[in-house]
Amino acid sequence: QDHQDWFLSAVAHGAGFFWCSSTLILILATFTALLYVMAALRTHTESEFNHFYSLMSSWMMRLPLCLGGLGFVLMFFGLIAWFSLNWPKTYTYCCLAVCFIVIPLGVYVAMRLSQVLQVVDTTSTEMMRKHAGLKADDIYE
Repeated sequence: QDHQDWFLSAVAHGAGFFWCSSTLILILATFTALLYVMAALRTHTESEFNHFYSLMSSWMMRLPLCLGGLGFVLMFFGLIAWFSLNWPKTYTYCCLAVCFIVIPLGVYVAMRLSQVLQVVDTTSTEMMRKHAGLKADDIYE
């Protein structure tokens, strides 16, 4: 009996910690992403944006994404702890099985979409650079 009470107490504390920390981290991720967007909108040319990007460093530019991922993982752990406290084990296992199937699929789609967008952007930039000095008559040659 004491073992079960200790376990439930630990899970309850874990649920509280995970929910609280995920909320704070997701708020911080949102706030930093908004600040980055506002700062990027203040740049007027590509060279200004490249200068801004180099001053911030690529790691700092990825900070909102990293914080968002961490907040998502902590919220998922908090959800697991909350399920285990409030619902029977069979229902909890069913919900977790659905989450473990759906979440990786969603992550894969997001990663694939970002990769495709990067390829399309790089390709269109190179094509525009290649055709930038052409005259109308040169297009047909």
